[in-house]
Amino acid sequence: MELYPELAEYIFLYCRDYFNAAEIRAMELYGRFGTDHTASSMSIRDEHSVNILMENDFEYFRQATVQRIFHDHFEKLPLNLCPACRKIARTPQARQCRFCGHDWH
Repeated sequence: MELYPELAEYIFLYCRDYFNAAEIRAMELYGRFGTDHTASSMSIRDEHSVNILMENDFEYFRQATVQRIFHDHFEKLPLNLCPACRKIARTPQARQCRFCGHDWH
């Protein structure tokens, strides 16, 4: 499966259980996580990783995070794929495909 823009957006929004400690900390620093995530058990190596993730803009960070999760965890990701065209739905609860219009209610 290829990583197309809608799939990347879905992974970033709905697969945050696969973020590593450095990515969680970067999200906290970008102000994108609330108080339900903490990266308090970070090592010095993780702090260096956070600095690398934040060297560029947020879009770079988002793309790098999605690429890593897609590459490392693809088989385990809870993806809501259309049963007809196998493209990603808008949300984990969606039951209508944004690409082909198939409805699986």
